[in-house]
This record gives sequence, structure tokens and C-alpha cells, in this order.
Amino acid sequence: MTSLVPKTEGQELAPDDSQKVSVLVPRQATHPMRRRRRSWLSPVLFALIVLLPTAIAANYTITNRSPLYSTEVSFAVRAAEGGSMNPLGGVAASMGIGGSDNDIYAIGSYLRSPASFERLDEQLGFVDHAIGPDLDPFTRLDADANFDSRLSYFRDSVSVQLGVVEQLITVTTWAFDPMMANQMAVALVELSEEFINNLNSRAERDIVKFAERELESARDLVRNSQLAVARWRNTLQELDPTATAASQQLLLSEMGKELVELRTQMIRLENQGITGPRLQDLRSQADALEEQMRRERLSMFEGRSSPVERMAEYERLVVEQDIAAKQYDGAYRALAAARQDAARQTKYLVVTSSPTVPQSHSFPRLTTHVPLTFCVTFVIFLIVRFLMVLSRDYRAVR
Repeated sequence: MTSLVPKTEGQELAPDDSQKVSVLVPRQATHPMRRRRRSWLSPVLFALIVLLPTAIAANYTITNRSPLYSTEVSFAVRAAEGGSMNPLGGVAASMGIGGSDNDIYAIGSYLRSPASFERLDEQLGFVDHAIGPDLDPFTRLDADANFDSRLSYFRDSVSVQLGVVEQLITVTTWAFDPMMANQMAVALVELSEEFINNLNSRAERDIVKFAERELESARDLVRNSQLAVARWRNTLQELDPTATAASQQLLLSEMGKELVELRTQMIRLENQGITGPRLQDLRSQADALEEQMRRERLSMFEGRSSPVERMAEYERLVVEQDIAAKQYDGAYRALAAARQDAARQTKYLVVTSSPTVPQSHSFPRLTTHVPLTFCVTFVIFLIVRFLMVLSRDYRAVR
């Protein structure tokens, strides 16, 4: 049988083989030194974790002689046809549907690219502005910084926020001088507009390029057809074979009428019984006229250089010239339509909020960063205290 017997000071239990003794030792009271150590540890931790960083932040804010100024500009990308004005276009772009709204992503990436950094440094002297011994050592740019470090500093000085639904781009610039911050914002807007214009020019070239090639091809066809007609006329020394054939046909008709008159006179003389030189002369004229008519017909319908062959070749050249002219007219209309289509798809920049010259600095702020430091460090202090209490209770249980 197990007996529970508390052990007191100066009392021992006799050993007994038939019984098992379980001894309960009460917890010793907390040592006074430990209580005193815990009593002064919390204020010391509070001072180190909360008060000291807050005091450092306040001193840094008050004594800082080169604060940072910031300004903001917002602009939107719009198309001439108004397609990007639809707010659903931004939702579709966020879901990966559609491609015209992705221009804001391209602009946002371009504004933080090395090309924008180099242009801004070339125009405003951004690097020289950020380097200086009198500037804040925590926010200035090192004088011996390489290109990657300078680019990283530039990206920290330019914040780009993209509003997908409203299709807005908000750019915030930071600088040690308020005028510099304003000039940076204005320069970035100009770079964005230049970037959009380059996109428009490239899109116009892509759309109009094919139509211009077709127009050039049609122009060559018209030119070649005109040269073919001119060469034909110079070779045959004939302006219009159709008119020549018509004149020959008219001549044959006149000769036919004259032959009929001659034969009528011959019949009249034969009926009157007149057979003399006059009748022989009429017969000679009629025979000569028939021979001439036969030769004219042969010249019209026989041989490579006959009027009929010349007229057929000339009509073929004229038809080709007419087809080339119609093709040129269609290509010209297609080019005009392509240019109109490119104009409808042209995008432009709309500034919705212009940058201003900041009147007060943005970093550091006594009313913002000091309370923020206090709140953050106080939360850290509470976490440390919680861990300390948790560790003490764990050791006590063990």
C-alpha cells in the first residue's frame, strides 16, 4: 500500500520493504534576489527597446539638415477611339485578357529602367544632386557607387503605382530639394509621353507598312504599263491603231460606194449599147478599184503588222494599263484606310494630377516617424516580455 507522507525538516521515514513510500516535496519559495532582478529588468528592457530608439528617432528627425521632399503626378493612357476608357478593360487586363491595357505596365517598367535613369541624370544631374558631404549619410548616394548602386538608388527615389481598374499611373519622386523633386516628376511625364509616341509610331509603321508596299507595287505596275504603251507607239509610229483601223474601214466603205457607182454606169452604158473607150475606161477604173480594195483588206487582216494585229496588241496593253490603274486606286484607298485605323488606335497621355513644388519635407517627419517608431518598438517590447514570461513559467514547471 502506498502512503503519502510529507517530509518535514529533521524527520526521516523508516524503510519498509512491504510498503512503498512516495514523497511530495513542496515548491520552494521564490528567492528575493530573483524577485528584485525581475522588478528592475522590465524597466530596463522598456528603456532599451522602446525609449532609446524613440529618442534616437526624435533626435534624428530634429537635427536632420537634409530632409527628403516628395511630389506626386498621376496620368492615364487613353486611345483615340476611347477603348481604354472602359473600366472593365482594366479588370480584363488584370485577368490576363486583352492587350491594349498592358501599356501602363510597359510605361511603369520603362520609368524605372536604366534608360530613364540615364535620361534623367543627363537632363537634371540626378547623381550629382544625390551626392554630397553635407547630405544625410543615411539617405544620400555614395560618391564611389557603381552603376548598379546608382540605378538602385534611383529606383528607391522613384515610386510607380499602377491603377489597373482606373488605368492610372501614379509616380512619386523623392529628392533633397523641392524643385528637384518637381523637375523629376515633370521629366518622367515627358519620358512617358515620348515612350507612348514611340509606341504609336511603331504601331503605325506596322499597320501602314503592308499597305504602303502594296501601293508601291501598284505604282510600279502603272509605270510599267505606261512605258509599254509608249514603247509600242514609238516602235510602230502610231498613236492609236483603233483610230487607224476605223479610218481604213471608212476608206474601204468609200471605195465600195465608188465601185458601185462605176458598175452602175457600166450597166447603164451596156444597156444603151454603148461600147467604146468610155466603157473600157469605166471597166479599168472598176478593176483598179477592186484591186486596191483587195490590197487594203489584205493589209488589214493579214500579217504581223496588220491593223487588226496591232489593234489587238494595243488593246491588251490598254487593258493592262487600266487594270494597273484600278489596282493602284484600290491600294491607295487601302493605305488611307490603314492610316485611319492607325489614327484610331493612337494612344496619348492625359495628366490627371500635375506635380507641385512641395512646401514641407516628407522624410523624416516628427509627427509621423517618431510615433511610428514608438509603436513598433512597444510591440517588440511586448513580444519580448511575453517570451520572457513564457520561458520563466516553462522553467518553473520543469
